Amino acid sequence: PSAYMLRPTGSVRGTTRIDSSTIALDLDPAYPLQAKGVTYSVTANDVGYDTTHVIADGAGSTITFSVYGANEHDVYAYPQPLSLQAHGGVVFAGLPPLADIEVFDSALSSVAILSSNDGSGGVRWNLRSTNGLQILPGIYFYVVTVKSADGASTVWPMKKLLIQR
Repeated sequence: PSAYMLRPTGSVRGTTRIDSSTIALDLDPAYPLQAKGVTYSVTANDVGYDTTHVIADGAGSTITFSVYGANEHDVYAYPQPLSLQAHGGVVFAGLPPLADIEVFDSALSSVAILSSNDGSGGVRWNLRSTNGLQILPGIYFYVVTVKSADGASTVWPMKKLLIQR
């Protein structure tokens, strides 16, 4: 397990050899992979099937991947509650590969529209309105519209976001 490094968080608890070129990683459940809008990576160092079959040698080989949300129950915003003074933005996470997020103020006027189309499972909002103004503290709402490859879209239920001073 020490030959594998999982980033940005997590750890490899053990491995199971599947065949001469495949190893299954047993990840530590204390650090579950989540759709947080981040790209994960696994780096393998000095890994071999046996003394004659090298899988990863020297400095290591790295693969990257993302985790995304499957339904409206996976979507969340973090950090929450959010402080304008302490945080520079909020991440909408648990998103499917293609989604738009529309943010509304407490009067349900549209404040910002964001798009997540890189498959990372999240998108960061800089807390600025569509016209570039810093938003004020208060209760905000957001709606996720899921887009499919064939152009169809589905609107998921509205959720709440608290932004403090």
